[in-house]
Amino acid sequence: MIREAKVKDVDAIVNLINIFAQKGIMLGVSKAYVYEHIRNYIVVEADGKIVGCGALRVHWADMAEVRSLAVDPAYHKNGRGARIVTHLLHMAEEIGVEKVFALTMQVGFFKKLGFK
Repeated sequence: MIREAKVKDVDAIVNLINIFAQKGIMLGVSKAYVYEHIRNYIVVEADGKIVGCGALRVHWADMAEVRSLAVDPAYHKNGRGARIVTHLLHMAEEIGVEKVFALTMQVGFFKKLGFK
């Protein structure tokens, strides 16, 4: 289930993201950062826990960024990452943002989802 993040999810979000940051795959985040931007985050729940997250950060009237996309390695290969990105793209569309980009080291993943 995908839903908007709540403050009770901050620890899980930070832990998920920082798993990949420690591997040098993505930038890490602090609890303070996530608390400050909690309204940008969505989470995926499975088996009673947070197993994925992502954020949409608006940069300008027509441009937003997919950020902090992370899925617990035990839950990879089930399409959760793609569903998070799709949900974030719908959020962008709902608020009138026409262009969405991602700064990523996982270029192939985003290309499969139509990013150029």
